[in-house]
Amino acid sequence: MSVIAVRQIIPASLSAYALARLRFWGAEAAFVVFTVQIMLPLEVIVVFLIFQRRILNNFLESAFKG
Repeated sequence: MSVIAVRQIIPASLSAYALARLRFWGAEAAFVVFTVQIMLPLEVIVVFLIFQRRILNNFLESAFKG
């Protein structure tokens, strides 16, 4: 798979994810997701999503420990 294809697939995936979460986030949050996606380089968005997932997992593990 070429680099160009990857650079097109990942933003499309992020857009699809934002649309799928629209009913949970609300229209304003979805607009912010699209705006940030346009302004930031793809690498920054991917790194942010990775760290966001790790932080959320750590929080949930610590919050629900006995």
